[in-house]
Amino acid sequence: MKNLQAERTQKHATVRTIASAREAATQKDFAGALESLQAVAGAYGQSAELQTATQEIEAQRSAHAASAVEQSVDAARTALVNKDPQAAYETLKATTQLLPYAGEKNQADWQRIAQSVKEALEKSGTKVDDQLAALAGGHRKMPVWIIVAGVLVVLAAVGVAVWQAMKPVPVVATRISITKSQPGASVSIDGKPQGVIDQAGSLMVAVAPGADHAISITKDGFDPFNDTVHLAQGETFGEPAPLTKLQPGQTMGSLEVNFTPQADMKQLRLFVDGVNKGAVSPGQQVKIPTGQHSIQYKWMGYDDSPARTVNIAENKPVTDTVSLNKAAPKPSGTLQADKSVVEKGQSVTLSWQVNNVDNKASIAISGIGSGLKAKDSKTVTPPNSTDYVLTVNGVRVGDASVSLKDAPPPPPPPSVDYFNTNTDSIEVGKSVTLNWRVSNASSVTINGQAVPAQGSKSFTPSSAGTTKYDLAANGVTLQSQSVTVTNPPPPQPKQEPVQQQAPAPAPVAALPDSPVLEHLLAPYNGTLNAALAQKKECKSKAGSVYGGTFKDIAEQWCGVARSINMSESDCHVAGTPDAPILRCTVAIGIVPLSGESSSGSTTKSFHFQKSGDSYTLNSVSAR
Repeated sequence: MKNLQAERTQKHATVRTIASAREAATQKDFAGALESLQAVAGAYGQSAELQTATQEIEAQRSAHAASAVEQSVDAARTALVNKDPQAAYETLKATTQLLPYAGEKNQADWQRIAQSVKEALEKSGTKVDDQLAALAGGHRKMPVWIIVAGVLVVLAAVGVAVWQAMKPVPVVATRISITKSQPGASVSIDGKPQGVIDQAGSLMVAVAPGADHAISITKDGFDPFNDTVHLAQGETFGEPAPLTKLQPGQTMGSLEVNFTPQADMKQLRLFVDGVNKGAVSPGQQVKIPTGQHSIQYKWMGYDDSPARTVNIAENKPVTDTVSLNKAAPKPSGTLQADKSVVEKGQSVTLSWQVNNVDNKASIAISGIGSGLKAKDSKTVTPPNSTDYVLTVNGVRVGDASVSLKDAPPPPPPPSVDYFNTNTDSIEVGKSVTLNWRVSNASSVTINGQAVPAQGSKSFTPSSAGTTKYDLAANGVTLQSQSVTVTNPPPPQPKQEPVQQQAPAPAPVAALPDSPVLEHLLAPYNGTLNAALAQKKECKSKAGSVYGGTFKDIAEQWCGVARSINMSESDCHVAGTPDAPILRCTVAIGIVPLSGESSSGSTTKSFHFQKSGDSYTLNSVSAR
């Protein structure tokens, strides 16, 4: 029996506390709501009902914090536009305590606008609050919630250490809250005066838990109010106690209440004309003004008696026998979401269970519909932050909140910074060198062969023809380069020299030495750097000289490169004395405005024309 009573007491305290916590949450007192739930959990142990209620209130707190912080950021931004940084500061400061629960995006927005407010206040010579300075300034990469939560973590760590050392027993206040009574009336509980009712008609009194408490409220000229309540640990009992004013010369009669007491119903509450007259015991007589009155009886856990009319006569007690039926269990239920925060477009699974219902009950969830099963689940994609409410016959029995956050932006697509070859024509058996750099790619290939994002590599074509090299990133071909491969010329048959008298050699003009022609390449090598300095005219300046040999490199690097340097090596002279050709290996080094430098080489043929005793560079070809 004791175990049953303890279980009933715990259940009663849990139900009352959850109801009070939900009411506190509607008033935005989330800290008080969660504190009361934690206190009951500490006193009686955790339960599924307490965990569900805690999750509901935490979700409501997060949604409220996100909304409040977002509004404060908008208001602060408007105040800054209106050149009122002090108003912006006051707006942001009001939501400081909500920041840890507002979500990363709102925290980042708050921190950015707080930094602007801080700078505006400093420019105006106003001293910045230490708390705002700490949250807005300093290390921008540290989320604002970490700064706020850091203090909380330190306090929590200290609290945990003390709790581990002392192992305190949670103490939850047990109280009687008297409301709607007559101001100035005297209140006694268990025969001891507790004070008077205030001007709002209320008085809160702390009492010992686990015992019956007799409440008496009196005031001259008013009919006294008497009641008895039993409170569990941590329970707050709200007692509306209106006093009926006695009229001069009013005659009184008596109502004697008879009923069979039960283990959980030792008294009944008497309502006369809809007014609570307090608790009555079996055989107790209650003074009531003479005349006809509506009488009704109530007790927790039992159905209310039907109201009926009783005629009260002076000096003639009226006996009323009543019997209350045990109330059927009220529908209850739980609604849970597998995720409380999702990105827009993501789905959540709602699971629910309803108890104490028959097959005629109307079960519905806001945003989903009605006609639901008592126990089921459904996957939904919320369009916005949503509070889902579970109802039975229109009465709320559970809820779950889901908040939406912005999805991260997609990564930038892969792009080719450069992809070139050192030559566009080679003979079979020789190699071509490819140079490349790709940004924003997780994988890079050339003709299906994996390569790093940046590099240089030699390839040797196996046969004559056109060989194509495809540069791909993340499986998609971005650019291609082609190289013409030719067969080497056949060897010439060896001929025996004919012995004959050689004529006297006629004097012939000789080809110029290679250094003489190389010296004349200085203007050519400086062409690109001179064009880069022209900025907007870079492409036209570079592409209009030397037969357009710089057109392609100008299209790629004008406006992007800081400098382009060229130098020749391994040069030899061919052609005729009047039209010599200087063939060289040309090294190219490119320094971009941003990013890493690159280099490459190619083979060029420089065509000169003799003019008097000097030579003029006329054109440049790839061979």
